[in-house]
Amino acid sequence: MNIWSIIGIVLLVILIIVGIFFIIYKKFIIPKVNQYNDIMKQHKSTMSIFIISKTKGKLTDENVPKSVIDQIPKFLRGKKFPLVKAKVGPQIVTLIADEKIYNKIPIKKLVKADIAGMYLVDIR
Repeated sequence: MNIWSIIGIVLLVILIIVGIFFIIYKKFIIPKVNQYNDIMKQHKSTMSIFIISKTKGKLTDENVPKSVIDQIPKFLRGKKFPLVKAKVGPQIVTLIADEKIYNKIPIKKLVKADIAGMYLVDIR
């Protein structure tokens, strides 16, 4: 066997593994994401909040309740999330922002926002 046949076999195995992961992603993860989006649309409410700061960090490093951390899948616990510290009513809370709106969030401003639990869905 020469080097090119070994490289070809390795590439073929890698392509098969990537194909299997794509099938799993399409079959299991996309329906769950759609289900979570539907739940968020049902439970969102519009509130006036004052944005204090925004960062990207791990949930375990921020002031997030343990019950919220326990609900996040184990493979996502080490991921950095877009976090927003905001004053909602009389209390200061840490919200998880949607990736799409994170760059549009103004700092030190009063905004109207759609919130579903601890998830910041939209800014108006």
